[in-house]
Amino acid sequence: MKRYICDVMQDIINQLKEKNIPLAECRMSDYHFHEFYFRVNADPEIIKTLQIYNAKIVDNSIYCDCHWSKMEFKKD
Repeated sequence: MKRYICDVMQDIINQLKEKNIPLAECRMSDYHFHEFYFRVNADPEIIKTLQIYNAKIVDNSIYCDCHWSKMEFKKD
């Protein structure tokens, strides 16, 4: 599945890995557009520490501009 994840989201995932923050969920939500949904169990404030390019921040989520993939941050 990793081969379909866009560079924008892969870059954010790599930044999270560097901070030892794992993905709680990863699934393809639209096969045609290679749109993914990611959930991260972390304080949404972590978004402020990430370098984000070609994506938009909406509330506690990041949406890539290329495939509309969503990464949602929720603190459990």
